[in-house]
Amino acid sequence: MGGYQFIHIEMYSRAGREGRGTTWVFDEAARHSDSCQHVSMPVPPQTVFGMNIEAVRAAHDRRASEAKTAIKTGHVRSIRKDQNTLMTVVASHPATMSEQSPWTNQVVADWERKTIAWLQEQFGENLVSIVRHVDEGHPHLHGFILPDDSEMRAARLHPGAKAKADAMALRAPDEDRMNANKRGDVAYRQAMREWQTAYWQAVGLPCGLSRIGPSRRRLTRSAWKAEQTAQAAVAAASQRAAVVLGEARNKVKAAKAEVSAAEQKAEETIVNAEVLITRAHSVANDIIEKARTEATNIQDYWRHFSGFGSWVRALFDGLRRSQIREALESQINASAAERVSAITAARDRAIVQERTERDQRRKTETTLGRLQARLEEVLIERDRLRAVLSRYRRTETSPRMNPKPRL
Repeated sequence: MGGYQFIHIEMYSRAGREGRGTTWVFDEAARHSDSCQHVSMPVPPQTVFGMNIEAVRAAHDRRASEAKTAIKTGHVRSIRKDQNTLMTVVASHPATMSEQSPWTNQVVADWERKTIAWLQEQFGENLVSIVRHVDEGHPHLHGFILPDDSEMRAARLHPGAKAKADAMALRAPDEDRMNANKRGDVAYRQAMREWQTAYWQAVGLPCGLSRIGPSRRRLTRSAWKAEQTAQAAVAAASQRAAVVLGEARNKVKAAKAEVSAAEQKAEETIVNAEVLITRAHSVANDIIEKARTEATNIQDYWRHFSGFGSWVRALFDGLRRSQIREALESQINASAAERVSAITAARDRAIVQERTERDQRRKTETTLGRLQARLEEVLIERDRLRAVLSRYRRTETSPRMNPKPRL
């Protein structure tokens, strides 16, 4: 589909010129029968952005009736009815309404989306409405721009009128007004050319439309066809680029979502690991403390029994020596006759006593043997606990004392 772009901007006052004021503009856009005689079968407009036509009309009339301006005398009065208070933009696509096909509808819909976005960028909040008309030869849009300043001057929003006003504001004191006006007209035309080019770069070129038609550039038919083919190729490439860009954005969005989920999972894992490490620390500290207590108890127990064997032997040796000495002393003091008998009796008693002592010693040694065996078991248990204690001390002082928890 070939063709060139069409976009037009215009300002209107309430008084209008040649009967075309703001009332006529709203009536024509709303498809009132007496204001759209150029349309054979009028169809109500379709609002594609902002307010509907009647809401725009009401907002405009209210603002215009409330707008004030200061005159040279310093007084404030209502604005003149011939002051431009409304600006409209008309954009049309070269496709005809009879070209109804899925591909054509898609191309026109893409052009419409881009045009709406461009108008929003150009006029911001002053753009209050865009309507679509489908009852003429080509699909087209009407945009309505309302000034929001206290004087409601639409010329301040018109790119060409603003450029002319800025140029004339630089007029030198000795410059002729006619020359200043000519400079303003040049600035006006330049600004409008730039405005058309900006629309073509943002909308026309991506949609496969030429900047200017063939007749104004005096192109031959073959040259015009070649340009249309090139524009269509650019439009196809632009659409493909938009698809690729959309896919890339979706992939980036999905990747960001995955990264976010991974970060959240990592945070949860870290928290769980810290909980497990804290628990491991607590368990290890309990075990170490218990081992220390048991080791202390063993040491105390060992000290209690360390001198027991020698003490028992010394006790029995002392008892034996004491008994023999007492027997001898008693025999020495006895009479000779009694001494022999006493010695014999003493000897017998000593023999008996020696036997008794031997039996008692054997029993004591048996008891000491059992105590020694028990003591050896205690020493083995002590050494085992010392090894456990040493292992936990090394774990406690190591930089990697806590094993990595299994998550």
